[in-house]
Amino acid sequence: MTVRVSEIYNRVLLLLLLACACTTIVSCNGHGEKKSGPPLFEALGSDRTGLAFSNNLKYDQKFNLFKYIYFYNGSGLGAGDFNNDGLTDLFFGSNQGSNTIYLNKGGLKFTDVTSAAGIANDGGWTTGISVVDVNNDGLLDVYVCRVGQYEVLHSKNQLLVNQGIDKDGIPHFIDRAKEYGLDFSGFSTQAAFLDYDLDGDLDMILLNHSVHENGTFKPRKNFLGTYDPISGDRFYRNDGNIFTDVTRETGINSSAISYGLGISVADINLDGYPDIYIGNDFHENDYLYINQKDGTFREEAETMLRHTSQYSMGVDVADINNDAYPEIVSMDMLPADPYILKRSLGEDAYDIFTYKISAGYAHQYTRNNLQYNRKNGHFSEIGLYSGIAATDWSWGPLWFDFDNDGFKDLFISNGIPKRMNDIDYINFVSNSGIQQKIRGENMKETDIALINKFPEIKLPNKFYRNNGDLTFTDEDTRIGHAENSFSNGSIYADLDNDGDLDVVVNNIDAAAVLYENKHTATDSTSALSLHVTGPAANVDAVGSRVIVYNKDQVRTYEKYPARGFMSSMETPLVLACNRATVDSVLLVWPDKSYERLTLPKGKDLTVKYRSGLPVFDFARLTMPNADSIHTMEDLTVLLGGGFTHTENHFVEFDRELLIPHMLSTEGPAVAIGDLNNDSLDDIFIGGARDSKSAVFVQQADGRFARLPQPALDLDSSYEDVDAQWIDVNNDGFRDLVIASGGNEFYGNDAHNLPRL
Repeated sequence: MTVRVSEIYNRVLLLLLLACACTTIVSCNGHGEKKSGPPLFEALGSDRTGLAFSNNLKYDQKFNLFKYIYFYNGSGLGAGDFNNDGLTDLFFGSNQGSNTIYLNKGGLKFTDVTSAAGIANDGGWTTGISVVDVNNDGLLDVYVCRVGQYEVLHSKNQLLVNQGIDKDGIPHFIDRAKEYGLDFSGFSTQAAFLDYDLDGDLDMILLNHSVHENGTFKPRKNFLGTYDPISGDRFYRNDGNIFTDVTRETGINSSAISYGLGISVADINLDGYPDIYIGNDFHENDYLYINQKDGTFREEAETMLRHTSQYSMGVDVADINNDAYPEIVSMDMLPADPYILKRSLGEDAYDIFTYKISAGYAHQYTRNNLQYNRKNGHFSEIGLYSGIAATDWSWGPLWFDFDNDGFKDLFISNGIPKRMNDIDYINFVSNSGIQQKIRGENMKETDIALINKFPEIKLPNKFYRNNGDLTFTDEDTRIGHAENSFSNGSIYADLDNDGDLDVVVNNIDAAAVLYENKHTATDSTSALSLHVTGPAANVDAVGSRVIVYNKDQVRTYEKYPARGFMSSMETPLVLACNRATVDSVLLVWPDKSYERLTLPKGKDLTVKYRSGLPVFDFARLTMPNADSIHTMEDLTVLLGGGFTHTENHFVEFDRELLIPHMLSTEGPAVAIGDLNNDSLDDIFIGGARDSKSAVFVQQADGRFARLPQPALDLDSSYEDVDAQWIDVNNDGFRDLVIASGGNEFYGNDAHNLPRL
């Protein structure tokens, strides 16, 4: 048998590409060697904790995932001390059942007091849970997001105001949402409370989601600036006893394409004002709202981020490398398992990707994104480098220090009952006949039964340990008795008051799980639980931050309860504080005043706000650094006439499906040399196909003049990929050798030959 060299080359190339792909998939799943040491966490079931709550879902012909794309998004979870006994209690959201409140009885045991507390659900589809003291009476309240005005769902959001604690220690709640102007009815996901204008009270942003068909990629400008009554995000200003909708005035996008699934509040640029990050599903861009300090926000994602997750779900923001600047993490659904990956819808086809870009949408990729703060107004996305990019169908990320080493680690809740990005499912739903049934009322039981055919995806919840160098180690072998699940909302809190943070998850079709932190405190990793009481209009001091100076590190902790996915925690801040090495600890209040804390010998510290404190200078956190100092100066103005590189339209993927990126769009060739022997460097810039090259000769004043080159103009059909000035005939003058290529011409074409 005769085998051509080209065939062998192609086979070897294919094997190499497949090997690289598999290596990439594996490398997305954590750095460092997995070590099976003592357990970091122990998964405790309902028989141990009493947390029997389960978010059970049942579909029928009237309401199912065909009717509502977010049928399996699950519900959220809230943590806070609702009866002021010093123990953190739990509030679970339910989609089809009753929301449930559990009181912490100590020893990681909980009691269901739902009926007595008066919070039993009236049949509404609950999504996000936000814990907040809305009336500043020292009793925690709960804002409950729900879905309404759609199909069989007709509920409004609730504001469950704590009426007080009875003799049995049970809190009682009454819905006062209408009274406060917060009884929104629509597609709500989560609410976050913040003092955006620093007037002393808490305002609220309401994250909503669309059910608009995402397949219609009209230009973004057709939607932005519009105000959708049920699916657009909302912003409410606190005007005392009522909240006023100021969405339009604040610059918050409120259109029908806002598929909001994740929200987190943090001071992104360290100016003392809260900013907002929102993760949007499908084709809509994520939003990064920078507070303008005048009652408005500016959406800066396009200028500050190079790309984002495509199907953004839960998000969280925190400083992970102890340089004071916060990083952003967003969840997506890239599988680490190659088998699942091949069965799932992946990245957009190139033509769809480029069409979205032309329509005004951002560069988005289907994987978890970790945005590293460059400290100069820009971020670098390092999810692949850090090892957390591929965790499959992931919902809620939470940054917290689970081993008290001073670095924030990462928890991720995972799993979905029906994998809706399965290619077989997509082909089925795309059928015109099925589409007619979905839009109408004539779905048969046999059609609904097909839902059971879709793949289930129970997954392990992930615990990533921060290695201190922007990489993470997957600690799945150190989670005792953990089982795969469909986990959505999640919280962290010190539930047993032992100085470390535990985790609770809200599961679909299974009881909630409490992960007990098994970390053993030592002198070098001792923790401090900080309890803060703020001013009268913000009694829980939402928006305050703690700054820990420790040798060459600056650890920051911001107090914003809404985090992860549809969840929140109004709990004490737990700080890693080794008394022997900590230089100082500052508490910055929401109004920017600050004080230095004296660390106690014990593990608890209570601080109350007092007026007259000095104002914190945030410049202390933004000292010049290697990333923010500009070491290059833009001298383009010296290039006489300028030069614009213009690529012709050619899609290599239509010819070679397996290439990782296009080889014909690698930018212009550049060669530097002294063309005329005047001891000054001159410049050659190569052109793309059907684009002219250019030669710039340097003048005595440092400027450059473009030198006409008729011979080069005749070669504009070539793709210049490299060039070199060299004296080939030893006459004392440098000649120009240009390598031609790209990937548009076949091997023997003259356009692939070098030119002299």
